[in-house]
Amino acid sequence: MRLDRDRSLFLCDYCHAQAIPQAGDDGVLVLEPVKAKCPMCHIAMNDATLDSYSLTYCQRCRGMAIAMDDLQPVIASIRSHRDAPAAFLAPRPEGDAARGIDCPNCGAAMDAHPYGGGGNVNVDSCEACGILWLDGGELRKIASAADHAAYT
Repeated sequence: MRLDRDRSLFLCDYCHAQAIPQAGDDGVLVLEPVKAKCPMCHIAMNDATLDSYSLTYCQRCRGMAIAMDDLQPVIASIRSHRDAPAAFLAPRPEGDAARGIDCPNCGAAMDAHPYGGGGNVNVDSCEACGILWLDGGELRKIASAADHAAYT
């Protein structure tokens, strides 16, 4: 079977059967392994999609590397499916901003900083590769935070 990236499914060239992988609890559809290593678990990551946006995903810790330009559209897409913003968002973990992780693409040290929008999370970024690293559950915390624009 081969991956048809445009349709997020696998096709059999022999019988033309289609296999659609199931998305996980966090909505990520895991497609195929890639060479990138998870900066947290140090295991091979997977190419994946979330609401048709491409990302690199770790199945063990559920962390993801996502293109900086895709973050806001993904958040908007997730928010369009939610019922209401979260009533409680846990505080940022102690030491999260100072832990120092390496980019899964180029291996350079990533910059850690608080995310400027809602969700009360720290993100790690690699400007050279144009990606953000979000730990497992952080994207959901960002998307669950109250919409700033609704209160201005």
